[in-house]
Amino acid sequence: MTQSIVVQVGQCGNQIGCRFWDLALREHAAVNKSGNYDESLSSFFRNVDSRYDDPANIPMGSGKGKIKALKARAVLVDMEEGVVSEMMKGPLREVFDFQQLITDVSGCGNNWAVGHKMYGTQYREQLSDVIRRAAEFCDCLQCFFILHSMGGGTGSGVGTFILNLLEEEYPDVYRFVTAVYPSAEDDVVTSPYNSVLAMHQLTEKADCVLPVENQALMDIVNKIGQAIPSARTGKKTFFPTDVKAGSAIHTGDGGLTKTSEEKPFDSMNNIVANLLLNMTSGQVPAEAESNFLKKASTLIHTGVDPHQVKDQKGTSLYLGVTHQGIMTFHGSRRTQLYKWPQIKRIIFEGKMFILHVSTTEFCNNIKSSCQLIEKLSCQKFSDGHYHIVNHS
Repeated sequence: MTQSIVVQVGQCGNQIGCRFWDLALREHAAVNKSGNYDESLSSFFRNVDSRYDDPANIPMGSGKGKIKALKARAVLVDMEEGVVSEMMKGPLREVFDFQQLITDVSGCGNNWAVGHKMYGTQYREQLSDVIRRAAEFCDCLQCFFILHSMGGGTGSGVGTFILNLLEEEYPDVYRFVTAVYPSAEDDVVTSPYNSVLAMHQLTEKADCVLPVENQALMDIVNKIGQAIPSARTGKKTFFPTDVKAGSAIHTGDGGLTKTSEEKPFDSMNNIVANLLLNMTSGQVPAEAESNFLKKASTLIHTGVDPHQVKDQKGTSLYLGVTHQGIMTFHGSRRTQLYKWPQIKRIIFEGKMFILHVSTTEFCNNIKSSCQLIEKLSCQKFSDGHYHIVNHS
């Protein structure tokens, strides 16, 4: 059971975050018909008792407790309060915790230095406090998602300041950054300089950067607009498409925000929000392995992974790589797993695939495991050979 915190910085970051939370609520509502606060919901939402001014956190427990009120695991930051104020008056206002907002009035004037050096230093303690407050509500904090633009003053300046702060105070927690780059025709003179200065911080402090470019988003929106079947009868569509007219990829239909209230950039923000939500669809390890095996057993195995092999009895097996290690499996049933700490060396010799496996730590405790690996080390595979060398 892990949780993630979304840090939305600047106008762009908060607008994307607004679409992200709207879409996340829609998806959970479509799946969670019983209204239970389960592990999936706890990844991005807290279940709280809203009868109090400071909503009391309700633990997940067995995952069968009912939802009282949901609060997003989000921190909202903007040095120009317009967007955040609008969000707190909009249909998603109850989702955000007002104690995890930081705003100012004057803004950063599209200047990286003002955001990073002036406002970052000025609000350092407050930023640290609100992030710590969000982290204390997590049972197992897995990562931070930082949403910001590269061309604006708040997004590039304050956004990278927060990235530095997270690296200092939470060095073991992953930092994923979604950075929106300005297009070549951006009318803000300072945006290229802001992008260069912010990029240096990203390369040093971020674990993973998901770059998004404004022009690319506009091109995608235009192509989707051309591909959607026209609502007018009798009008021909010349673009073959599988895009539905009410798809969440490009519209907020079915969400809390009415279509008539959507803003010009919301279609672009929807694309980024879908990217983030699909990327954060969590699975427990057992579920991930089960899904991997089911999928792998249906593939046409002509590549390296999963690769079809045969043992000395002629039994067809498959060789696959997962987050846990290298495994062999038959159909959708795992036959053996060699975890990464066990694997000391991997060698390719023609069609021979050789693993050097250390079993010393297992011999001390689990004798049966050693015997099984010794037995496998004597097997010979053909048609893409597979061989185990045991270091005991």
